[in-house]
Amino acid sequence: MIWEDVRRAYPEQWVLIEAINAKTEGDKRIVEQMDVIGCFADEGDSAFQKYIEMHKVHKEREYYIYHTSNVVLNIGVKKWLGVRL
Repeated sequence: MIWEDVRRAYPEQWVLIEAINAKTEGDKRIVEQMDVIGCFADEGDSAFQKYIEMHKVHKEREYYIYHTSNVVLNIGVKKWLGVRL
């Protein structure tokens, strides 16, 4: 799906999405294709709990929580400074 399809299918809801096709441009992550893992009508707490659950099982996958009231996905990229152990 693309973001416009997600917004139409799940109006005014929090959604947990998995990026299927994504790229980085500058300091932004551009998600071109996505799957909806779940939709949540509350304040996003249950979406975050589902995110944690999914991330524990599939650490290599790219998940995002976003509200469909947003016209565009605006996902920033943080650059790591230093060494991760």
